[in-house]
Amino acid sequence: MTDDLVPRDFVRAAAIVRGASAVLIEGFIRGNRELWNRHTAQAMASPSLRSELTSALLALEFAADNHREEIDASAGGSRETMDAMTNTFLTTAEAGDTLNLTPRRVRQLATSGVLLARMVAGRWMIDPASVEARRAS
Repeated sequence: MTDDLVPRDFVRAAAIVRGASAVLIEGFIRGNRELWNRHTAQAMASPSLRSELTSALLALEFAADNHREEIDASAGGSRETMDAMTNTFLTTAEAGDTLNLTPRRVRQLATSGVLLARMVAGRWMIDPASVEARRAS
């Protein structure tokens, strides 16, 4: 019987994570950012691997955010959820002030995966731990 079971959304050589699983994994990575950075440091030195890791992390964050929004909507949530999420990240101007860079340069670093970031309502929002790690290096 178990030989006939195939995980829903199974794809060879890839994985699809969504819903509560995405929220749990994204929360674990966020809560253990320093460990994540140490674990992925060697891969982040390679442009192609950095791009792949950044894309995977952004997709995971998007899936987690989407699930949270679905939960909030079903519970009668509103724009307040989005505002709360936005308040946990830095704008490109705020990140630029911390790093002594222009907002344009911060956007370039976000796009290239050097800084962990996500688009929220068409604006780059920068992960504060990523900014701090960049400042420390």
